[in-house]
Amino acid sequence: MFIASPLTAREPELLVARERQLELVIEATAAGGASLVHGRRGMGKTSLLNLAASRLSDRGHRIFAVSASLATDGPGLMELLADRVGEPRQEWVEDPRLAGGLRLGGRSVSRPTDGGRLLEAVDRVRDGLWDDDDPPPPDRPPVLLVDDLQGQMLDRVFGLARDALWSLRCGWVVACDATDAAAMTDRAALFFDQLIDLAPLDASEAERVLRGRAPGELQQDLVDRLVAASDGTPRSVVMAARQALGPAGTRPDRQAAEAATRRAHTQARLAELGRSPSMLVAVAQGLGGTVSASDPRLLEQLGWSRGRAAQVLKQLEENGFATSSDARPNGAGRPRTMYRLSEELR
Repeated sequence: MFIASPLTAREPELLVARERQLELVIEATAAGGASLVHGRRGMGKTSLLNLAASRLSDRGHRIFAVSASLATDGPGLMELLADRVGEPRQEWVEDPRLAGGLRLGGRSVSRPTDGGRLLEAVDRVRDGLWDDDDPPPPDRPPVLLVDDLQGQMLDRVFGLARDALWSLRCGWVVACDATDAAAMTDRAALFFDQLIDLAPLDASEAERVLRGRAPGELQQDLVDRLVAASDGTPRSVVMAARQALGPAGTRPDRQAAEAATRRAHTQARLAELGRSPSMLVAVAQGLGGTVSASDPRLLEQLGWSRGRAAQVLKQLEENGFATSSDARPNGAGRPRTMYRLSEELR
């Protein structure tokens, strides 16, 4: 079976073209430093974090890992980390006697600001990481791993709370999208000892990914087509292979393999347009592949206005992912522009 999920500690031999980056992360983190790993989605950030966590754990470091996608803001991320290290939360409850206020235990206080929540959560992390009576060895600091950090959270946490985070005396490994890393402020960037860019795979590296994860031998002409259909990310290489061969890695005939390769190439091109076109295509596929901008089922599932749906459908048509024609769905009334997904997307 093709391995399509991020790599785990049991699969270190499948890491391709990321070995040096993994060593850099481990060296810096083991010394209590901070690394920011960035790259496009599917580039192998989660795999790198998983393997780094395994290696560091083998060296005696305590590892605490969270996914930032579970948090809605910077304070929420630090609260996740505090929960992960095992430090209990203070219980805040609404106090009807204090307008806009809260009660902590028997003491009425004003509602904490986002900055106050953030620093309070940092204090909880510190209390959970460090026991004054039994501190960890100085050469094996605890390690915090944060995957899938998005948007302004990077600056909100590592910029605004930078000095407080430095006081935690732990190692950090943080992964984010390339666009978020590029938009990071200088204040947040100074927190990190190194920025590690996961670049696209070249053709030989993509072939190593395919042959390493395939359950059997692959013919060279098929490998060449699958590599050409990918967008340079390990994920796209594997997904192209899964579509061509099936999850079990069965060997298709040449015509079926070429069709699957075209579909994989189309999916890679679609992803370049952004999230909204991909969302619309996924919903349209579930509705039979032909929709209009005023289709109530389409608008309800996407939560969009008719104007927004029309804009994205036109974008799909302009890029060759759909064709349009005027039709009267009920045989009467004003004609409606219907969009039909391309064959590779249906």
